[in-house]
Amino acid sequence: MCEKLLEFSYEMCSEFDREITRHNFRLMCVPRDCGRQQVVELHVCASPYSWLSGGRDGFGNLCVYGAADDRHSSFSVRVTGRVKTGLCDREAQETAPAEVFLYQTPMTAPGALCEGYFERIRRNAERDGDDALRRALYFADCLHRDFVYRSGTTDTRTTSEQALEKGCGVCQDFAHLLITLCRMDRIPARYAAGMMVGEGQTHAWTEIFVGGQWHAFDPTHNCFAGDGYIKLSHGRDCRDCLVNRGIYFNPARETQTVRSEVRALYL
Repeated sequence: MCEKLLEFSYEMCSEFDREITRHNFRLMCVPRDCGRQQVVELHVCASPYSWLSGGRDGFGNLCVYGAADDRHSSFSVRVTGRVKTGLCDREAQETAPAEVFLYQTPMTAPGALCEGYFERIRRNAERDGDDALRRALYFADCLHRDFVYRSGTTDTRTTSEQALEKGCGVCQDFAHLLITLCRMDRIPARYAAGMMVGEGQTHAWTEIFVGGQWHAFDPTHNCFAGDGYIKLSHGRDCRDCLVNRGIYFNPARETQTVRSEVRALYL
């Protein structure tokens, strides 16, 4: 992995079928400095808003808090900037111990299907003995072989067990399934959300804690998440990494669109 300078843009727009008011929101779509990346330029714009402030959640992810008090029927946020990636020698400041990511959540908890699948593939993984990273990569290789990428078949509420039953899903499902298998093997694993070169949408992958450090692996593409990736957040599962959370007055139906772009620049 070599150092790269990535230029990115992230846009999210929410349209409501009626006017809302007293809209309080928390956005998590801002990259932070961590062990593999350094933010060198950043611009955040939200519309409409009455006030904005910054902070961090319990995992150290950067959050934008704010409110839009006046009536509005649409809400948008745009984040642009540049991030230097491929920085292997920088220490990441962790706010949660790795042991936190050993425990399954409602999104990753195995049922009969995941337990049966794990038992079938664990026999071959055990040949790697104490090499936990190699076992985790073997789990990812099995998923790449047995699980099919297909959009429109799952949603943000789909659990690992439900995705395995369907036999197909998107990057969120690949990440959740690898997390489920790693945790069943007592390997700490967490969900990572972000962007990557060549994708027009946000992306998700898995981070595996072995040998005292986190290893970022993308089970959707069956490869390490290298210098073409920008991480926005990490957590126990996708619910910890939701980009937009909020409450507002006047119940309304919301339609959300997201677009992102990442391109490599010369250093």
